[in-house]
Amino acid sequence: MNSSVSPRLLRTPFLVLLALACGACGSTEEARDPSLGATEAALAHQLALDAAKAKEAAALAARGPVEPRRESAQQAQESPVKKREAPARENRKEPVGKKEQAGKKEIAKKEPAKKRDIGFEIEKKVREHFLASLEVDIAIQKNDAAKAKASGELASARLALVLATDASKHYQKVEAPVHRAGLQLTIDRGAFSLEQELLELEQMEAGYADFRQDEHSRKTGEIVTANLRKEVEFKCRSLERAQAALEDFETYQLPRKKRELTAAVEEKERAMERARAAIERTRFESKLAQTRAENKLSILEYELAALRAEESKK
Repeated sequence: MNSSVSPRLLRTPFLVLLALACGACGSTEEARDPSLGATEAALAHQLALDAAKAKEAAALAARGPVEPRRESAQQAQESPVKKREAPARENRKEPVGKKEQAGKKEIAKKEPAKKRDIGFEIEKKVREHFLASLEVDIAIQKNDAAKAKASGELASARLALVLATDASKHYQKVEAPVHRAGLQLTIDRGAFSLEQELLELEQMEAGYADFRQDEHSRKTGEIVTANLRKEVEFKCRSLERAQAALEDFETYQLPRKKRELTAAVEEKERAMERARAAIERTRFESKLAQTRAENKLSILEYELAALRAEESKK
């Protein structure tokens, strides 16, 4: 080995020297052999870049350590304050330890316990007991009012059912037969009147038949018989109208009215059932409200008795 190697070269790491040698060899081989491929040329270029970086690192190492930067006067003044604040921040971030918890418990034990004011508590319970007794009275009154209202609704529903039932029965037994009888009477009267008109027309035609030779009597007979024929026509039309009215009543109006009355009766029955259910629901709800108020009153009476017993022991 040549002994004339410089000391700086000896301090250079072995890998750096190896990279330098590879870079040099690659450059000479590329110069000697221009037929190398693109891949080998790129590899050689990368090795050259690595060698350049190694040279820079070796140069920096040869310069020696960099001197620390001196702080300014203001930074020197602020540094003690920051050093004192840093532990405080660290203590705030750290969780509370067992020693600190034990210290807090000791401090809590040393603090004097607040003295109970039993007289104030008794007075408070007495007032709450008075308010609870008022609530019980109000609940009882509401219960009575709700029951009276529900009973009134049930009575109204029952009365409406009775009225609807009576209306249905009255229509079927009285109104419908009377109306039918009236229509039938109109038909009978029309038929009788038509029959009378026909007889009168026959008599007129027979009476004026003997006076056909007399011009005046003939014209008078024609006028009278024409009027009678018109009356007969009107009587026939009236009779047909009365018969149609009776048929409409029996086939449409009467069944429809019966259905309406029956539906009204059924609706009133359902309303009465709802009123009965409302009475039961009101009874339970009122009982629940009253029981809650009485239960609250009983609890307050028990608590008040316990406080008075505790006060008497002292």
